[in-house]
Amino acid sequence: MKFTIDKVDLERALSALAPFLDKRGDSLTSNFFLAIKKNVLTIKATNLKIGLSVTIDSVLVESEGETLVDGAKFINVLKPLRRDNVTLEQIKNELVVKQGKSRLRVKTNSNSSSFYKFPTIENMSRIPFNGEILRDGFNNVIASIDGNSPKYELTGGLIAITGNKINFVSTDTKRLTIVEEVISEDGNNLELIVPRPAIVEIPKLFDGDIEFIYNEDHVIIENKNFFFFTKLVSGKYPNWKRIVPSSLKYTFKFQKSEMMENLKLVSTVTKDVKVTLDQAGISFETLDYQSLNSKAETSIDMELQIEERFEFGVNSKFIIDFLNNIDAEDFNFSFEAANRPFVLTSKNLKTVIMPINI
Repeated sequence: MKFTIDKVDLERALSALAPFLDKRGDSLTSNFFLAIKKNVLTIKATNLKIGLSVTIDSVLVESEGETLVDGAKFINVLKPLRRDNVTLEQIKNELVVKQGKSRLRVKTNSNSSSFYKFPTIENMSRIPFNGEILRDGFNNVIASIDGNSPKYELTGGLIAITGNKINFVSTDTKRLTIVEEVISEDGNNLELIVPRPAIVEIPKLFDGDIEFIYNEDHVIIENKNFFFFTKLVSGKYPNWKRIVPSSLKYTFKFQKSEMMENLKLVSTVTKDVKVTLDQAGISFETLDYQSLNSKAETSIDMELQIEERFEFGVNSKFIIDFLNNIDAEDFNFSFEAANRPFVLTSKNLKTVIMPINI
């Protein structure tokens, strides 16, 4: 195998592939798979749960072949070279990288035939997606996914389609995030649990209109240069609709910037904050400050139409995460009682938060 390629094109491909490497340095899947065939370079990486294949046709090929090379070491070998063409040649058990008079070498694994075989799209179903809707939905639900949850179903986010409505859903059992969108065509009733790493990577790789190509085990997305796959999370997602309160007695509108400023101030001491609502406005103070030996408090003065005083505890990070995901200047804060879940809404984004008992 010997070919010449622009270093910038190669590094751009490796940058997209790097998150798919298995971080265990002694694993077969900590390697990039490189193959030259018919003047096209294909590079693959996978940790077996998610995988990506990138093709580059702007290469000058002298001989075909394939090899496995340690991903982290290969990226490091390329870093000191100029932004110019580089020649890569397989010589025995080494990949030699040449540029001018420079020669850098990285060991290869001759067992390239044992590299993981990517799934294929034969006999799979398809869902068309507007790329912007998919990106916004995924970006809004990421924060509420606990990738290390002992409940395997909660390590991913749910895509739930009913007719012409699609919901992106995630929960870490302490909060529930829902993004509701309308799609152009009625789809079949469908639920897919997409793992968190895939939800992180897909918006980075694809824009414009795309298709989810899926079966009960995998989702595949491909375009001219990228072939992405992810294993789906197996299991039954919790009945998230039952978590959303059916009635909310109070709804107040707050400014995003003002709420963010006050919450960040109090959370410098601790994320657990006591929130008080009464006719004079809303106030925040450190929860359980006696054990912390420090305290912060602040308030927003405004007239609230409310008959009594309400107090509840909350992890301020949950509200801040919600505020970071909205672009509106204000949002709605709704609740029924102090010891019941409260709801934050802005346009098509909704977060249900469980209070902390105080």
